Amino acid sequence: MGLGQSHVYSILLNEKQYFQFVVEQRGIDVLVQVFSPTGQSLARIDTPNGIDGPENGSILAAVGGTYTIVVAPLDQAGNGATADEKGRYEIKTVELRDAT
Repeated sequence: MGLGQSHVYSILLNEKQYFQFVVEQRGIDVLVQVFSPTGQSLARIDTPNGIDGPENGSILAAVGGTYTIVVAPLDQAGNGATADEKGRYEIKTVELRDAT
């Protein structure tokens, strides 16, 4: 992923389902945003671990529907980075279950 790019992921959740995920950063500092089925921002995730390490997130579905996760480089303005620099990340499901 390079500067100026973003990736969008969707997950269909039933009401009161719990979804936990992790974005493993590999050479890029990312910002993870989570949106409700109506487009309301639910979370902005960026821990101070720099360009390597996990960004952990979770969703507790208040209503059923499609939730959106957007992953984008944090440094859109370019704090020393150039548009040619690229990093990688991996997004993984940690847990999906009914909320308790």
